[in-house]
Amino acid sequence: MRNSDLHELPPSVRHRYLNTPDDFFDKHPEVIELRSALVEAEERAQAPAHRLAQHRQQVKELHAKRDEAVKAVAQIDEERPALVARLLLTGGPMTEDDREQGRRAELARFDERVTVALPALADEDRRLAGDLRRAHLPAETHRDKLRELLERLRVEEAKRAA
Repeated sequence: MRNSDLHELPPSVRHRYLNTPDDFFDKHPEVIELRSALVEAEERAQAPAHRLAQHRQQVKELHAKRDEAVKAVAQIDEERPALVARLLLTGGPMTEDDREQGRRAELARFDERVTVALPALADEDRRLAGDLRRAHLPAETHRDKLRELLERLRVEEAKRAA
């Protein structure tokens, strides 16, 4: 109830209205029905919330793996001159360098693939967030109806008791 509407009520009704808690109507059939519908709607919204949270966790982990790959590439690049120099001076086979360059190539490909995937991952995040918003609409509707019902019942009870 808006403050202006509240002040239009006679003082005794206003006092009773303000002192009537919502749980006073817990046994009212319409309240029971709306609360039950609200619980069901909130439960249905949990699956989209879980999917969005899971997606965001996976993307977070992907970013962490990407960061590790970028660091590993930088470390390989930094260590390569000394490795190649050592192998050349000792006359050893270049298989160690070949192995490191193969590892570097895999890490760089992973980094590039993550870069390519980022727009699609962002699109999926937006889609899942939209699913979540839509899943919450019934719960919000039931919550609004419950608030309006409780408001009406409180006014009726205040007028009856005054």
